[in-house]
Amino acid sequence: MGTYGQGVFKYYSQNIISFDVKTGFNETKTRGIAEDNEKGLWFLYLNELCYYDGLKIISYTFTDEYKDNIHSIYIDKKNNLWLGSIYGLIKFNKEKSILYSLKQGKEYFMVYYIFDDDKGNILFSAWGQGLFILKNDKVINFTTTEGLASNQIRSIFADSKKNIWLGYEGAGVSLIRESQIINFSKDHGLGDETVFDIDEDSQGNIYFATTNGLSVFNVDITKGSIHNKVLPFTNYTTKNGLANNYNTNISCTASDTIIIGTSTGISVLSHGLNDFSKNKNIKHYNLTTGFPIKNVVIGQNTLFKDKKGVIWICTGSEKSGLLRFNYPFLSNISPISELHIKQIFLNGEKISWTNLNSFNKNKENIYFTSQIIEELNVFGNLFSEEEKRSHLNKFKGCLLYTSDAADERSSVDLGGRRIIKKKKNIDHVSTNESEKKPQSNKQI
Repeated sequence: MGTYGQGVFKYYSQNIISFDVKTGFNETKTRGIAEDNEKGLWFLYLNELCYYDGLKIISYTFTDEYKDNIHSIYIDKKNNLWLGSIYGLIKFNKEKSILYSLKQGKEYFMVYYIFDDDKGNILFSAWGQGLFILKNDKVINFTTTEGLASNQIRSIFADSKKNIWLGYEGAGVSLIRESQIINFSKDHGLGDETVFDIDEDSQGNIYFATTNGLSVFNVDITKGSIHNKVLPFTNYTTKNGLANNYNTNISCTASDTIIIGTSTGISVLSHGLNDFSKNKNIKHYNLTTGFPIKNVVIGQNTLFKDKKGVIWICTGSEKSGLLRFNYPFLSNISPISELHIKQIFLNGEKISWTNLNSFNKNKENIYFTSQIIEELNVFGNLFSEEEKRSHLNKFKGCLLYTSDAADERSSVDLGGRRIIKKKKNIDHVSTNESEKKPQSNKQI
């Protein structure tokens, strides 16, 4: 792909793949991702739960009362699959699921985030109701009465030192260490007091995805009082090289690569915090840099790293709500800063990009200023009506590669010989019989 002042860029379609209705799924809006011990992936959608083993897809359709009412998914260390619903916490089983109801009177409370500690307890938050702990089939509730900073919990994390961290909506962070609860806010260096996600690297640094940057807690708790250090958090923003301050998710790999989900794609620190001292090492993958990643939506496990190191992304795109991002391969590819296509040739013949694109979208055939400018730049003169009609009819069967086409998972050979033609009445094509989606009427 030729670019303006950026050399040549190759689109690695097999390493950024959109999973949608064309690949066998029934929906596009993904709410969360989890992986079991057999490396099977589970995708949570508005109306169903999908299992994918790399070859086949099995769908479990929700009954009517649960459709659009399940918002979180998690698999614990014992390989149990949990779902957070508006009716309570669900322990999913293919044969019979168990519901731990949070109903109080006629009111239900949405389970928003789920986690497990090293003792096998299940920790989960219900919106506006604080923290719940499921222990030996009994549910215990902790709220502001017990010392939490808020009852609106956005994220839960258990670190390597057996501490529990809670991220809130507008109330900062709580650290639960043994029987002690310590609350933190912007006064302690936290970037903002809404924290969507929490993770830890191999050095014991705790990362917080906030609405105003990436905050890092790097105090050794075992060496004494946390408050001996006035600002236990360090905050990093666009001034330090991030693409966007609105961080929705965070994932730390075994090699301490930090992957940050934002409202405009993802940012990657290949060398961890050291990349902040050298801004040029931070890579951004989004629409602006030539990658079909619109954003990372808010929610648990919407930026998910599987056991192979592949990143799965839940985006806000209507066309490609789930992306497979093979970062181990793409890490050696430098994103472009901005993409400008100057000219396209088809079989050695000049074509007008804007004219053809307008032909596909503009049924009234209005002559836009951009078409006039391109005709002058490419051909040196304006088309007559007859020339314009001839040009459009000659190439009208071609689909030009744009960011929209990327969202639609269109692949394209940009070697100078062909452009993908429009597809007609094709929903899904499988190259292997085992890859076809089996028909399933299973319901939860």
